[in-house]
Amino acid sequence: MSHTHRILTEVLQKVHPNQVPRQQKEALNTFKQEVTVFLQQHYRINDERVGDPFAGGSQVKGTDMALNYDLDLFLPFKHGFRGKTQAIKADLLNALRARFEQTGIEVRDQRVSVGLRKLVGMQTIEIDVVPGMEKAPGSYKHNSENEDDKYLILYDRESCTERTTNIARQLRRIKQETLHYRDTVRLLKAWRHKEAHVISSYALELMVHQAAQVTDAPKTGAPEVLLKHILKHNIAFLDANGALQDIGANYQWPD
Repeated sequence: MSHTHRILTEVLQKVHPNQVPRQQKEALNTFKQEVTVFLQQHYRINDERVGDPFAGGSQVKGTDMALNYDLDLFLPFKHGFRGKTQAIKADLLNALRARFEQTGIEVRDQRVSVGLRKLVGMQTIEIDVVPGMEKAPGSYKHNSENEDDKYLILYDRESCTERTTNIARQLRRIKQETLHYRDTVRLLKAWRHKEAHVISSYALELMVHQAAQVTDAPKTGAPEVLLKHILKHNIAFLDANGALQDIGANYQWPD
């Protein structure tokens, strides 16, 4: 066994989600239910929102890890609610602050989400609520099996612009097309966590997905083989100042 293989294997064992204590998982699930019920009661279905909150982050994709065990909840709003996406996000931020800050829960405005941080014992559990608005009146169909009915528009605070997303297509493609690279994503997330880097989980997933689709990409292999391929591809990509392709909504990120 090579030195690199041993180290990467040990890292993967430590960051695998099965290392998350049962009590932490239960606390996160309880908090999820509390947040979900509040959102359902605060925003009226059909009048203000067009669907229930749904999970769409790393846990669903199978790229979650123990060092930053959190949950993304997406909340689809009706087209025109509060006028625009920036106002929707501000309304959600105020609503969550009014409900949760008085109980000691941290509520913060993030790039495209409102983050909730709750201390349970010695563990911090995290939920990011991502508000999105349907692209046109009646265009979003929560229970449809057609991915074209799932587009949402998010507000990006850092770029002061709107971002189109399609969580259903994004989830399917990550799961289907990067199946054997999930541990590679976990290794990169562990690096990001250690270095406190600002790059997003989704950006890392897009970089891995992109490299996994090239002709000479290994279909499977040891952790060091897959990681070496991903790094080799993306170092050249970053040196060339390449643009990431959003695999859900199918457009290149301008930044």
